[in-house]
Amino acid sequence: MPQMATPPIVGFHKGHGTDGEEHVHEGIETLDTGFIGIGHTQDSPESETLDILVIKTDSNGEEIWSKKIGAIGEWDVGIAIAESSDSFYAVGGKSLGGIQKPVIIKMAKGGEILWEKLFDTPGVGMLRGIDITQNGEVAVTGFHEGDEEGFVFISEGTGFAAVLDRDGVVVWQEDYEQIPQGTKILSTDNNGYAILSTVWNEEENNAAILKIGNSGEVQWFESYGGGNNQAFDFEYITEEGYVLAGHTNSISAVNWDGLMTKVDTSGNLVWRKTVGQPRGYDSLYIHDEFYGIVVDSDGSYVMAGGTGDESAMYEEGGHPSGPSGEWKSYLVKINPNGQTIWEAVYGESNQGHNAAEFLDTTIDGGFILFNDSDTASISTKEPNNFGFMKLDHNASHLSDANQDPLPETVTNPTPEPVPTPTPEPTPATVLTPTPEPPPTPSLELPPSPLSPPIDGDFSSLPPDLWLSQTHDVIIQSVRGKGKLKGKKGADAFYFNSFEAFTKKSADKIIGFKASQDTIAVSPDAFPALEGVSAIRFASTKSKKELKQLSKEDYDFVYFEKKGRLYFDGNGAEKNWGNSDEGGLVAILKGKPELTSFDIKLLA
Repeated sequence: MPQMATPPIVGFHKGHGTDGEEHVHEGIETLDTGFIGIGHTQDSPESETLDILVIKTDSNGEEIWSKKIGAIGEWDVGIAIAESSDSFYAVGGKSLGGIQKPVIIKMAKGGEILWEKLFDTPGVGMLRGIDITQNGEVAVTGFHEGDEEGFVFISEGTGFAAVLDRDGVVVWQEDYEQIPQGTKILSTDNNGYAILSTVWNEEENNAAILKIGNSGEVQWFESYGGGNNQAFDFEYITEEGYVLAGHTNSISAVNWDGLMTKVDTSGNLVWRKTVGQPRGYDSLYIHDEFYGIVVDSDGSYVMAGGTGDESAMYEEGGHPSGPSGEWKSYLVKINPNGQTIWEAVYGESNQGHNAAEFLDTTIDGGFILFNDSDTASISTKEPNNFGFMKLDHNASHLSDANQDPLPETVTNPTPEPVPTPTPEPTPATVLTPTPEPPPTPSLELPPSPLSPPIDGDFSSLPPDLWLSQTHDVIIQSVRGKGKLKGKKGADAFYFNSFEAFTKKSADKIIGFKASQDTIAVSPDAFPALEGVSAIRFASTKSKKELKQLSKEDYDFVYFEKKGRLYFDGNGAEKNWGNSDEGGLVAILKGKPELTSFDIKLLA
């Protein structure tokens, strides 16, 4: 079949929202050829919790209606949406008794709420995925027993799935010890369901599929390792298997690169492909993150995400879409054999951020991107909007694409890493080759040439010199989640540059030796420490006590049961603050004991 040799072009780009701050998570083309997006909004981002937001548009991207669902002081977030012949089903999290629980909300085509079903499961919970079966039943998946309210990329709770009838009555519901959350669920013909997840272990996280029967019974489970391989969306191809979209900072990646994975109907790895650096910027700093995938009309796979950097230490220009610090939509099309057909970046220079969070195919053969947008020219609402970017195919460019070599395939069902080919240049907007990555993201500083003070008091030395005089190796945190591996001697794990506090960016500390190693922190990385003379530290093994400690005036709180170190950036207020104030800093492998002596403030 002839394939589209060039990327699609932008048909329109519209933005919709409220006077607060919105973030779209997913969306679909609707049966009336319009579009619907779902996510969350905050009226006052610095002080308020989240509300669910659903926005419906016509086929030209003009808003028809919007619906905000939630209450002040409660955590309510929308994640995914599906459509039946007469209604929409929205899923996410909604507060019950002050704690976020998994929720499904049935809405009329005009946005009116018909009913909602809250799952009163243990702890914090949320639904992440939904699919409507051929008989009209609704399959959902998510997690409970989580420890973070609001939007969570990957939970470490308990994964579960359920099937409901059209009236919200639960047909069956099951927990699954194999997965910490269900990210997506798909009906697989008449043979049950497949659940996509990302599984955590002590050193890394792996994409995974749990296959279950029509009544929720486990049929098989497979994970796909090789490092930090995260999956956020997948598609089922009858008689072929599944294709997964996500990203990785292992395999051939230096930082986060896009990762497409194909497996057969039994879950065995067929091939996987990494993509990244479409604008030619420094791979050490650029994140290429993918959250959505569709099967195109020609049988190829199109994956959507965003490309950009989050580093205050790096900014580079030269690409028509703008500098590295502006996040743009990034699309890649790959055929069923793993060959790249095209890749493209969408978003104009100096027009703000427009990273794609999800996509869908459209009836005219194009695509609709749902992007996180702060582009002023598409909306009068500030600061962020749901972006609806319509992509249209250029019909004059139908031909057999120049494709890169076939990737090597895996014949052994064990998910060993599959070598991926270097893509050849395509007619997309990639202008420069990927820079050669540095050998390691860790920074090992040489010993200081200065002699130590005679009395052995190093406290008056500058931070870098103090570290070099008191430790054998300094291992510096880098942008994005990294593995910080300790050595045999006294190590200093040094955090001295700011990055938003999210689970995606939390470092993994490996080989920390209590009482010998040090976690060194600077106000540059933790602004709330400015002017602080001594660290206030607490440690607990109790989840209940952890929640209480988050409301008290500590700087760092260590949850030893999970090996998680949190920074509390909002003092005695609830939780850790917003992502610019506080949150998860690092996960320590082996869950070592920590005391206040293990954390050193370097002013």
